[in-house]
Amino acid sequence: MGDVVDLKNVGQKTPPRRRRRADGPTRLTTERGLFRWLFERPDDRQPRIAVDEGIARAKEDFLDAVSDAKRLRVTLCWQDLFQGIKWDNVQSSAYARCGVELLQLLAAFGSAARPGHPPSRAKMIGLMVSTLDPDGSFLTYRCAGRRWTLESTPECTVMYGVEVRVALPNAPNRFSRRDLDDWDEYLI
Repeated sequence: MGDVVDLKNVGQKTPPRRRRRADGPTRLTTERGLFRWLFERPDDRQPRIAVDEGIARAKEDFLDAVSDAKRLRVTLCWQDLFQGIKWDNVQSSAYARCGVELLQLLAAFGSAARPGHPPSRAKMIGLMVSTLDPDGSFLTYRCAGRRWTLESTPECTVMYGVEVRVALPNAPNRFSRRDLDDWDEYLI
């Protein structure tokens, strides 16, 4: 599945940068923390299917590379992801598991990545928000003058226990689930 993946820290999750309040929800105030939180949402959703360890490692490596603005060590393409699905045992809990929606996003991100470099984190955040919350029930864009922020709704705070307020570098682009084939064009 592409290049070699460093196995030293496989399976360890680096927590997103969050400011914790003793009396309330977790606050997400940086692109990095927001990206990590959004990245976990499609992996938590059903259906989740059995995948080989290569996909599990690639998922973590991709998350770490984008979160920490590091060079990608793996290539993610639909063919590799498709081959890593345990088709003979998709419901098995004996294997690593991955959300189907996350596999779709990884394929879109992978097809847009230049060799060794992921698409910009801000663009991937915009894409994830558009696909995971298309009607703006949990996250909403706000504009004050020429400054854009992405903010959580009260429903998001209740449902997920997070309060989001992240400054965006540009005005957001909006996508729909039907735009899946065109995502790589946007992310480049």
